[in-house]
Amino acid sequence: MIKGPAFMIACFTLVCGTVATAQSGMEAPLGSRIMRPKPADVPDRGRLADADRARLTMHEFADCIVATSSSEALRYRELGYMVPETKKVLTKLAQSECLRAGQLAMPSDLLRGAIFRSYFLREFGNVSPPVDSKEVDFSRFVTDPASASGGQYLLLMSLGSCTVRADTAKAAAYVRSTPGSDGETKALGALKPVLGPCYPAGAQLKMNKSVLSALLAEALYREAEAGRQSSAEVAR
Repeated sequence: MIKGPAFMIACFTLVCGTVATAQSGMEAPLGSRIMRPKPADVPDRGRLADADRARLTMHEFADCIVATSSSEALRYRELGYMVPETKKVLTKLAQSECLRAGQLAMPSDLLRGAIFRSYFLREFGNVSPPVDSKEVDFSRFVTDPASASGGQYLLLMSLGSCTVRADTAKAAAYVRSTPGSDGETKALGALKPVLGPCYPAGAQLKMNKSVLSALLAEALYREAEAGRQSSAEVAR
């Protein structure tokens, strides 16, 4: 499995009770009328694989920190891949109270993908955004493209960018899908023919759904953002 440096998120919050509302993803803590994003719960869904349950929790966690720690999350999004400052910001985000109770261990690369997924859903919703005619240069997000970590990141982003640009709608459908759902299975089946031609020649990559979702989420957001900027410039 391809994975980045792992770290532990441990947040034990004493909660006497909460008042859930009809607004998805929001709640008011008991005794308060102030709405806030729901902390992530580790789901207990018997038919789901452990990896799918972990991804569900990670997506909820990412949605919560993007909403409640917006300045730090935005700062993380704009920083390069695994530069020292990125690690500091990510460590700060990992101490958030967005995990209601329990422990969640995850590779940092997968949390990175979950954060980009959250931004994509917030900013583009169900729209299949246009991409720019020029491919995003992901080398600007690494300090040393020749390093092992930098090279791996660029390899994964090459796969992700190629897939997104080949069929943005199918890539977006997979990123939006719920882990372990029938919708995810259908989206992955539709995506596989697009992935094949984009797979880097000679690369030794062991893919799983978690890695694929993470790399596509960042590539999709970066390419969609570049397309949005390009469209705005043309409209001026």
